[in-house]
Amino acid sequence: MIVLSDTVGSEPFWQRVVAAANVDDDFRQRGAHLRELAFGFEVGGRRIGLCIERGSLALVEPDAPAFVVAGPADEWARLVAGEKPYGAAINVVHGQLRVSGDALAATWANRPLWQLFRLTRHLVASGDSHD
Repeated sequence: MIVLSDTVGSEPFWQRVVAAANVDDDFRQRGAHLRELAFGFEVGGRRIGLCIERGSLALVEPDAPAFVVAGPADEWARLVAGEKPYGAAINVVHGQLRVSGDALAATWANRPLWQLFRLTRHLVASGDSHD
């Protein structure tokens, strides 16, 4: 399934991702230990702010994230479509996404983020990824 780079950076796409995460038991369990963990996804030049609070995900202002995952929109498109796993996308050798900021917070968020990108793969496959 092809995901347009513009779609991955859009707020409507991430609103659908947030809605899916909040009804997904696996995401909620994997994020239950996190308290007000704000982070950002920088897709191309656009930053999306997210926050996990006790297993619930919300869109927030991207002004003070603990960490940011940033990279080109085409790499994000491959990630959300499931063409590239999260671990490979952020790998310094195999991926084009970079994690900056609080390394410990990014590590704590690792399991819920893996699940989040499993959910995006399902959204894309179902055709519910377009604006």
